[in-house]
Amino acid sequence: MEPVFGTRRDDLVYAARPGAYGLALDERSRIAIVRLEDDRYFLPGGGIEPDETPETCLLREFAEEIAWSIRLGPLLGRATQFVESVRGPLEVQAHYFSVALLSPITAPPEHQCFWLPPIEAIPLMAREADRWAIGSLLSKGSPAP
Repeated sequence: MEPVFGTRRDDLVYAARPGAYGLALDERSRIAIVRLEDDRYFLPGGGIEPDETPETCLLREFAEEIAWSIRLGPLLGRATQFVESVRGPLEVQAHYFSVALLSPITAPPEHQCFWLPPIEAIPLMAREADRWAIGSLLSKGSPAP
């Protein structure tokens, strides 16, 4: 059974928001995280568009968000996170993948990317589900993408 995070309020109607997120480690075992303009931190990734699979979404999101091409590794897990956002109440249905960075892309990135030891990244994450995913990666070891 996949974990569920956040509080689902009975007085709100949540829109389903499938998403794909990547756990990318560098040669020093630091994890990539992105900082949004409002100083919130997330794993690279985002919402799956209607014509996408989780895998194609993640390829697009890494190119857009941090300007890197990636190689997908295994699906590490799935989790649900209830959030109240500027888009309204969302039920984020997250797919978490191991990924390897291949090469930079010339387009400018949408977000600033930081590399931190996973244990330091966990408390910065805005979503509990992202904290869980990083913790799961640590508990399982670092699978090679």
